[in-house]
Amino acid sequence: MLVKARTIKESLCDCGFPILSENVPLGTVYKVETDSVAKGTLICGGCKKHISIRTVWASGGITYSEGIMPLELFEFDEGAA
Repeated sequence: MLVKARTIKESLCDCGFPILSENVPLGTVYKVETDSVAKGTLICGGCKKHISIRTVWASGGITYSEGIMPLELFEFDEGAA
């Protein structure tokens, strides 16, 4: 199912290293495919810590790009996922 979601976090690591580009403001809306949720591992670009995450296919945003993103970055408008 495709639902709208907005970004609510810039980082998933305790060190605070951002995942999103600095030109992507919090609150940016994406279309997220909730049927695409999968397990993944993120390696922090700051401290190199390995973080277990759930991934999801997302498209849109300010650049209208698409790809796999951490599910934990999003808040869902429709309460899905």
